[in-house]
Amino acid sequence: MYAKFGYFVEIMYLFDEMPEPDVVSWNVVIDYFVKNDCFDEVLAAVNEMCWNGVEPNAVTLLGLVSCSLKMGDFGLGKLIHLYIMKRGIHMSENLGNGLIDMYAKFGDMESAEKLFDRMQMKTVFSWTSLLDGFIQKGELERAGVVFNQMPKDTTAWNVMLSGYSEAGDMSSAETIFRAMPDRDLVSWNTMILGYTQNKMYMKSLDLLREMLRFGLKPDRITLVGLFSVCGYAGVLHIGEAVHSFMEKQNIKEEEVEVALLDMYSKCGDPEKALTVFYTIRRKKSVLAWTNMIVGLAMNGLANEALMLFHQMCDEGTGPNEITYLGVLCACSYAGLVKGGKWLFNAMSKVHGISPRSEHYGCMVDLLGRAGLLEEAEMFIQDMPEKADAGIWGALLGACRMHGEVQMGERIAKIVTQMDPYHSGRYILLSNIYAAENRWFDAEKVRKKMKTEGIHKTPGFSLVEMKGEMHQFIVT
Repeated sequence: MYAKFGYFVEIMYLFDEMPEPDVVSWNVVIDYFVKNDCFDEVLAAVNEMCWNGVEPNAVTLLGLVSCSLKMGDFGLGKLIHLYIMKRGIHMSENLGNGLIDMYAKFGDMESAEKLFDRMQMKTVFSWTSLLDGFIQKGELERAGVVFNQMPKDTTAWNVMLSGYSEAGDMSSAETIFRAMPDRDLVSWNTMILGYTQNKMYMKSLDLLREMLRFGLKPDRITLVGLFSVCGYAGVLHIGEAVHSFMEKQNIKEEEVEVALLDMYSKCGDPEKALTVFYTIRRKKSVLAWTNMIVGLAMNGLANEALMLFHQMCDEGTGPNEITYLGVLCACSYAGLVKGGKWLFNAMSKVHGISPRSEHYGCMVDLLGRAGLLEEAEMFIQDMPEKADAGIWGALLGACRMHGEVQMGERIAKIVTQMDPYHSGRYILLSNIYAAENRWFDAEKVRKKMKTEGIHKTPGFSLVEMKGEMHQFIVT
């Protein structure tokens, strides 16, 4: 009882009063430590238990298996299995399932399969652990074989559904989804998020409408997915309707609120995003601050983004790498070269954040937009690590913006050597030539693309008409 209510002091006081604690008493204490991630205490308790002559049983060992998973210590898990075999301990159904789950989660599918084959009673949990292990290793073909052989409950169907979604195979995911005898909210959420993550926003919205027709109410996970869809697809009215539903249900979780303000920012309504941001009454996390700063930056409100950044620091919330990406982009859009340089230096000197490739790319973009092309090139050459194609590509974009042909040709040669199959680099060089009426050179670049088999990634637009979304592809 004390363990279930979390009264640790009372547990230990009562345990110490026991003249001869048996294995059941020790298991209660060990289980409490496992559930509360007190890993050192777990191992100390097991040692003391054995020292006092109390033999661990299947329940004790299952707790240790769970502890090895939480600690990420595969060696401990294998030692437990070795101990079971050497001592000839009866492999209970739960202990067998726990070991299979441990091997599967650590990616040792050979051991998991061997143990599974030796089990006399295979439960749905045993099958599902094996199935999940193959999916996590990306072996969907073998997962499919297991799935076809096993007794299926909704969890098993959802595991397979999630596997295909994460692999980007939404066609197979939809086949599984339609074949499911019973779909729960997890099933719908997996499909909606799967379509969103694979940029199939139209499908995601269609599935949402279908879900609502079936009378299912969205939960926190659904709402995060929906706001993401609405943000990318630009369907503000659906996002507002979902926002209204969220308020009626009095949902105040930060993850949902951050997704909501992100949706308003992506839909071009930063004022509503700010309203949502300031209605978060509790102490705002770095995630909320960062999303709002990035949202203001993407909508061209650079000064507001910088003001919010300084407010964030004044209130004692330290920025992270993504926050700095947002403010550096804001400086780039607004042409604030001095401010950008100060922020870039403050990253490491004030907040101890080492700049990544993306931050260097932002600085090159900032200098390039301001027309400081030579300074941008010197900045790249002075980098502590070798610049990647993305950073040189930012400078090439600046050459295109300012019509700098000679530098553009030189930078294009560097970039195409580093990333020979990226169509954007060739297109930029072709456009530089075209802007200078050098049509022969522009055509030469296009012909090279055809010869090398490099295809331009098609762009698309989403347009809403009469409540329906229409997608237009530009090749």
